[in-house]
Amino acid sequence: MAHPIYRFGEILRELRKEAGLTVLGAAEATEYGKYERWESSATRVGAQHLGAIAEAFAIDHIPMFLYAWLVDRFSPSPGQSTVDLAQVNFDKTYRQLPRTTVDLGERKDWVVESPRHADLALLYLVARYRRNQRVTLPPIARRPLPARAADEDVLTSAYSNVVDDVVRLAARILLRAGRSDDVDARAAVANIAPMLSKPEAFEALADEVGGSLANELRRFADLSRRVQDGLSEVVAQAGDTATSGTVGELAARLAAGDVDAVAPTFAAAIERGPLPDVDTAVVVDMQAMRARLETEIDSKVRQEVAERSATLDLDDLFDALDVVAAASHAG
Repeated sequence: MAHPIYRFGEILRELRKEAGLTVLGAAEATEYGKYERWESSATRVGAQHLGAIAEAFAIDHIPMFLYAWLVDRFSPSPGQSTVDLAQVNFDKTYRQLPRTTVDLGERKDWVVESPRHADLALLYLVARYRRNQRVTLPPIARRPLPARAADEDVLTSAYSNVVDDVVRLAARILLRAGRSDDVDARAAVANIAPMLSKPEAFEALADEVGGSLANELRRFADLSRRVQDGLSEVVAQAGDTATSGTVGELAARLAAGDVDAVAPTFAAAIERGPLPDVDTAVVVDMQAMRARLETEIDSKVRQEVAERSATLDLDDLFDALDVVAAASHAG
């Protein structure tokens, strides 16, 4: 799905209005005499001017402001080739971005070093446009700015949904942590239980990874549904309400090999009569497949981390995740 992109000049115009400045006042505040050429897009805003603009307009969400500039600066127009940031000397631009840091306030002890606003902007870009270990921006026409409520600022209206992509990226990183060899097995089971109980999650993952692993993931999803169908009958016979949550949790525990967790339900069902015809071979196959998937996913994760480490400053990105999490919880 193509994400909308807006001309930075138009965003700049709205930011100036929000700051209560005239064009002349903005030129004086930013110390750029031809300021009006920025708003008309006759001249591109250089990265070295972004800090002065943010200060002059008293912009609160500097990372989103920098993201708005980055995505317009590097996204090609229709008819042009896709841009791979690794191929366009992006490092030079990155070094010119403002070096200001995020004020964490009471949360400053959450991280070793406060992340830079530029790092968060880069995190937004990576979360939305990373594909197959590359950050690539496809050709796209710029859209008119969306209509917004009177109390909504232009940056929130235009790009706030990029935070959803960052949250998904954070979730993937947390899943990797859950697959660490150093984590207790039962903690790992608890970590992946929601995913194991949702076959559609594996189908979505299959669409993303492709290849032979995708076939395994889709088969696992099919087996998961078959196991859940059988468990629904067992739960009902045990006298419990066969809700999707109850059945999903049992399926997750069974797939993870946690027999103790499902034993009481099976015992209660046996007391009421012969068990429904549950194909135990499916469960065995599902457990074996889970082990194979864990190995393959772990291998791909390690490969991805190694490749990304060669092109991105991951320490900065991971520090920034704490800030994103804090902002998300703060609402």
